[in-house]
Amino acid sequence: MINERIRGNCFESYSEVKQGFEDLFAPLVPLFSKNNPGRLNLGSHGTVYTKATSEVEAFLRPLWGLGPYATQNVTETLETYLQGIIAGTDPTSPSYWGDVQNYDQLIVEMASLSTFILLTKT
Repeated sequence: MINERIRGNCFESYSEVKQGFEDLFAPLVPLFSKNNPGRLNLGSHGTVYTKATSEVEAFLRPLWGLGPYATQNVTETLETYLQGIIAGTDPTSPSYWGDVQNYDQLIVEMASLSTFILLTKT
């Protein structure tokens, strides 16, 4: 059902873009964990970095859509993300994303985080 809506969505109007984001984001919502905020386990795939980095990437990439979406829409997911960002950036948290190293994949992910913070003013 969702795949058909996405395929049929022209993404030409605000309402179509809004619906498209909601349809793309919906499958992620059940995967968020209160036990491991700031990470999202989407299973295994072809990355060449650690599982922890992959989970942080999976958590932060949707911010490219959630940031613009949250500027005009209320979403319960925003609180989940804020808790995850706090946990991920707290060196005392078990969910801490780690110190960024040279050539680290986390550097790439910080762009979506920065854009999200700027857009949502959080």
